[in-house]
Amino acid sequence: MIELYSRGLSEREMAKALNISRSTINLDVRVMRRQARTNVKTFVEDRLPFEHESLMTGIRCVLKKVWGIINDERLTEKAVANTLHLVLDCYAFKRQLLMDVTYIAPAIRDFIEESNGKN
Repeated sequence: MIELYSRGLSEREMAKALNISRSTINLDVRVMRRQARTNVKTFVEDRLPFEHESLMTGIRCVLKKVWGIINDERLTEKAVANTLHLVLDCYAFKRQLLMDVTYIAPAIRDFIEESNGKN
């Protein structure tokens, strides 16, 4: 049913397409909304921090490798300059991850709530 909803069908249209009552559609939509809230909460609390940490670790590995390449005395100045652009891109991406509101805002909110609960 979520596929029909995502196509923009009204509850009446979904009921007709599935040959079930509109009240059943209404109930199912409410259940799907509750499940979606649970899924988003799980994503924010469990999956997002892990993915964030994985990305940050990957960036650290890339930066370590790139700095090793830059320190290779056999590289031309042009190759060093090109490699330094990769360093800048990594730092920009790292900054973007650190400032990502979808991750940071819930973490800050939770921290504040926990701090208020301790007082």
